[in-house]
Amino acid sequence: MKDIQNILLAGVGGQGIVSLGHLILQSAINSGYKVKGAETHGLSQRGGTVVFHARIGDVMGPLISKGEADFLISLELAETARYIEYLKPNGTLIMSTRTIYPNILQIINKKYPKLEEIYDVVSKRAKTVYVIPTESMALEIGSARAENLILLGALIKLNPIFDYGIVEDAVAKRWPKAKEVNLKALKAGYEYLEKSGGATLSHVLDKKEKTM
Repeated sequence: MKDIQNILLAGVGGQGIVSLGHLILQSAINSGYKVKGAETHGLSQRGGTVVFHARIGDVMGPLISKGEADFLISLELAETARYIEYLKPNGTLIMSTRTIYPNILQIINKKYPKLEEIYDVVSKRAKTVYVIPTESMALEIGSARAENLILLGALIKLNPIFDYGIVEDAVAKRWPKAKEVNLKALKAGYEYLEKSGGATLSHVLDKKEKTM
């Protein structure tokens, strides 16, 4: 591994962003790496932004600067566009097709961004993109709360610093009562990329728009 790797996680309150961030850091520690992390919250109780900075290697501070993330893991479409500027030009985006319409938008009289607007913003920045339908996959698995672990499975498929067995063990120890379904979600994300390679951004957004 190079000296430092930066992984930024973005989503909204209730999606398990912070738990996922700590799980990534613990897996890295168990693999022998030094880590630093930090979390930031918006109006998370109303579906506001939640971001986790995971830094692996001998770093000075916990926060990732804009344009310095090797990976951006996004659990919500609009949050992908909001934080895409943190991704390196040659970085990798792993994103969910999930859309969440927070109540705060109604309060401040703003509309959810159009899908084509999200596509324009994201496609201009990200060259390597993996799009994963986490919502439908989680429902098929039997746990709507497992979307974050589906994306984690995709991350360890793409990122050689993570050993599948080490991450699997960390997941099992963190949530022993939900071990079976969580490990199923982790495997589903890993195998989704193994089988499909991930859908293209334009294809997924076009398909999603037709169903809305």
